[in-house]
Amino acid sequence: MMQLLKLTLAAALAVSVLSACTLSNNRWSNFDNHSSQIKPQVNQTGLVFYRADAGANPIAVNIKVNGEYLSSLQVGGFAKTEICAKPATLEAQYVAAKPTTKLNVNLTEQSVHYYQIDATNVSVPQIKEVDAATAQEALKKLKHQAHTISRINETACAAN
Repeated sequence: MMQLLKLTLAAALAVSVLSACTLSNNRWSNFDNHSSQIKPQVNQTGLVFYRADAGANPIAVNIKVNGEYLSSLQVGGFAKTEICAKPATLEAQYVAAKPTTKLNVNLTEQSVHYYQIDATNVSVPQIKEVDAATAQEALKKLKHQAHTISRINETACAAN
């Protein structure tokens, strides 16, 4: 009898917890409506990465800046960040894959650099720097990636 009472109480508790979760208005979303615009502060530069390769390859691409995780870009998404204006290493790698594309770049103060992630190569995604006009046109059709948390250290940058 005691066993049945414990089981009934456990079931009632589980039902109440699960129903509370489903009655909430909170919904998980991979994307949000944040703007792609970025205005770097003094001693910083802005980076915007995007994927416009609809239908080419659905596997997410991990983006790292100087070895620090930024986002797992999905098709139709973009991620942005500000970092100190100095030479940097950008990396792109398919989720759960070993081959990585690395690109060493020199970043100028208070500028914004745009990078298209090309996932048409199924072995290794490519990082392609694009001009602002091309990127901004593509970004009009894309959404800000919101399902991951950047690990990039955004501390204040010392004067060069």
